[in-house]
Amino acid sequence: MNQSTTNVDSVIKNSSINSNYFSSIAERAYSDVAAGMGLAVSTSEDGLETNVNVPISASINILKGDTHALMINNNFHSAARLLSPI
Repeated sequence: MNQSTTNVDSVIKNSSINSNYFSSIAERAYSDVAAGMGLAVSTSEDGLETNVNVPISASINILKGDTHALMINNNFHSAARLLSPI
């Protein structure tokens, strides 16, 4: 079992943006379970014995963290007006 902490921040700060539409997006994608299986077959030289092995593995990840899309102290300009800082 594994544990991982990952924070994701998308930050737009102290900017002047000329647009009628604007968005800020932060996304985190992850996998939390993995599994595997194998097969091994072997026989003795005289062919009287056969061994079969089937190893199986699993991994579970405990994922922690925050995801933020932040817009701090920006000025937005459009054709019609100047918007107040956010």
